[in-house]
Order: sequence, then C-alpha cells, then structure tokens
Amino acid sequence: DATGHLYVTEGTVFTYLTYPLLDVDNSAESLSAVSSGVIGVKSDCVEVFLQAKETNTGHIMVGDDNVDDDRGMKLNPGDTIILNVNDTRMIYVWASVDNQGLRCMITRRQT
Repeated sequence: DATGHLYVTEGTVFTYLTYPLLDVDNSAESLSAVSSGVIGVKSDCVEVFLQAKETNTGHIMVGDDNVDDDRGMKLNPGDTIILNVNDTRMIYVWASVDNQGLRCMITRRQT
C-alpha cells in the first residue's frame, strides 16, 4: 500500500462436505463406491476425514485396493483418520464384520 506495508491475502476457500453414515461390509470397496453409495467420485479433495461409528461391533480397515484384516490402518469404534488425498477412488475400506458404520467428511478447495 501507500505506506509501504505488504498485505498478503490467502485466496483459497475451502468447503466441507459431510455425508450420511456409510455402511462398510466384509469386502474391500472403494470409498467412492461404498455400499451406501452417497459419496461417488470426488477428484478435487484436499483431505478426507473418516471416523468409525462408536457402536460398531467390529473394526474397519482403511487402505488401498488390497485392504483386509492384515493390511491397512485399523479404525476401532470411535477412531478417526485424516487422509491427505485428492481422489476418493484412492481410498478403500474393509470391515471385520458386515454393516459397520463409517462417518465421512471431505475438504475441498474452491476455485
């Protein structure tokens, strides 16, 4: 400005998308195609927040397309993980028993 001060404005605006409780079963499935089918393909993500429902009777594994009980990151009931990914097709989930609840929130950069 005229007084010699430099002002920097962050031009990035983020939006947060939340979804109804997802139903995760005992087979690896892409987050973009999980059985409740509400997320779909999102290829402009910044972060994906996943939280296992507190009343789940089993655990949920999060990883790649080979995710299973011994491969991926384990979410016990109530656990949360934050993933820095740009596409929901990169994330796969698997549950130790069918019908486990998973909450999801996605951060997107608005242009």
